[in-house]
Amino acid sequence: VDLVDSGDKALNSFSNSEFDLIISDRSMPGMTGDELAAEVKRISPEKPVILMTGFGDIMIARGEKPEGVDHVLPKPVDQATFRRAIAATALPN
Repeated sequence: VDLVDSGDKALNSFSNSEFDLIISDRSMPGMTGDELAAEVKRISPEKPVILMTGFGDIMIARGEKPEGVDHVLPKPVDQATFRRAIAATALPN
């Protein structure tokens, strides 16, 4: 687990390390979670990305999923929902 406080730092960390899953907030300083997801997929198309956002319910209702995002997770999120999202996204088989 690697914790960073901006999209730019997340991309730098991703570029220099190996991760099984990317979980990002949508609103971050520098690079947004949407932009981070697109960059992650450009570098590693098979890498699963979960986007957490306070607007998740609205996005899901509208069928919106930014480029590079595999799963939109509304905030706040309870532990059981969080675990299900990880299992469905990172361990689909």
